[in-house]
Amino acid sequence: MEAALSAPCQDELDLASDLELDEITRRVQQQYERFPYPGPKTTDINRDPLANSDHLRAIQLAAWPRKRDLSDMKVLDAGCGTGYTVMWIAARHPDVEVLGIDISETSLRCAQDYANEWSIGNVRFKQHQIYDLPDLGEQFDLIVCTGVLHHLSDPDRGLQCLRDVLKPQGVAWIMVYGRYGRTGIYVMQDLLRMVGQNLSQEEQAPVARRIIESLPSGHHFQRDHWRGDLRMEDNIGLVDLLLHPQDRAYTVPQVYAWAQQAGLKVLGWMPKLAYDPERLVRDPDLKAAFAHLSPEERATVAELVRGNTRRHFFLAARPEFEHETVTLEGANWDRVVPVCDPFSAVVMRTEGDDRHRQEVARLMYSYGDMAMGRRLEPWQAALVRTFGEGQNLRAICGHKLMRQHLSSYSNDRREKAIREFVAGAVGDGFVHLTL
Repeated sequence: MEAALSAPCQDELDLASDLELDEITRRVQQQYERFPYPGPKTTDINRDPLANSDHLRAIQLAAWPRKRDLSDMKVLDAGCGTGYTVMWIAARHPDVEVLGIDISETSLRCAQDYANEWSIGNVRFKQHQIYDLPDLGEQFDLIVCTGVLHHLSDPDRGLQCLRDVLKPQGVAWIMVYGRYGRTGIYVMQDLLRMVGQNLSQEEQAPVARRIIESLPSGHHFQRDHWRGDLRMEDNIGLVDLLLHPQDRAYTVPQVYAWAQQAGLKVLGWMPKLAYDPERLVRDPDLKAAFAHLSPEERATVAELVRGNTRRHFFLAARPEFEHETVTLEGANWDRVVPVCDPFSAVVMRTEGDDRHRQEVARLMYSYGDMAMGRRLEPWQAALVRTFGEGQNLRAICGHKLMRQHLSSYSNDRREKAIREFVAGAVGDGFVHLTL
């Protein structure tokens, strides 16, 4: 953080006077000029909201596990809004060059104010639309586009434009809405279009709140599921959620087909565990049946088993992208360095009834509204805590903590137990392997 705070910041926005926007895009722009999302916040430098968020590190571990130096990377946030994601990346990686684009001047001014307040100098902002990205004459190692493409008038064209500015070994981190988890949203949107046909968004917002308060129990729209948006000041979240002029959602098969049509391949999903059907059911026969499915089929089945996925986060790349891998196979498995995903951590929880309450360790993956985990034995919790020390598995297997927890194990048995646990944690996406 110190390096980011010491850098000079760029005070001037690169605003456009001649954006050529189609009708839908113009309406989207008007919404975000009036309701910049997420709403601007007052930051407190003593309570660093960026401290625990390292999106670039998470993507690096998933896509480039052998890459150590990120200083030469160029990052684009396509549709950066008020700038929170792009700030997280720029603040944590002051040597990385970051560009945020958006069509809303209001949103960009919020983002620039935020950068100035935090003295984050390795980020610049430009008023630009995704359709015009090829005009920049730049290519990027990482493209962030979360919560944007599903609001475009032509998402197919938008995704193709992202591909056009992605380097051959670059990665795009994309989020689009999930169809099944937003069923209640689309019921409400249809209702509000009927009730508020001739009203502005400002006029519709209080009507929407009254309707929400009047919904019968059991309605598809459960307000508790969306309380974060509904509690945003100035109706910013409510408008984005229920009154957006352009909103579509995707299923897993649609994401795969969409990416392929744009000349991209899906590298993986975040969190990985949520798209593995074997981890979502207990029946051993079902697990065995799912094991024979292709990766696309597995992700499709997992989405249907969950039935409530609201957002799909995934990594995509051009077909020529060479996906780096580090495995536990071979004679040198003990030289591998395990690293927890930045969004994973050991969490202690009190579980059981009043008579049998106990402290239980869980390895949790939490990002946005996705939270998944697995219960840990005490030795496994101790093992995971060693992953942050940068040691390879040879050193970890001989670690004093491991010898204490597994004192009854022979060296071979201890190594086997640790190796099996690490393999499972990697398979679930909680842990990555580096060298």
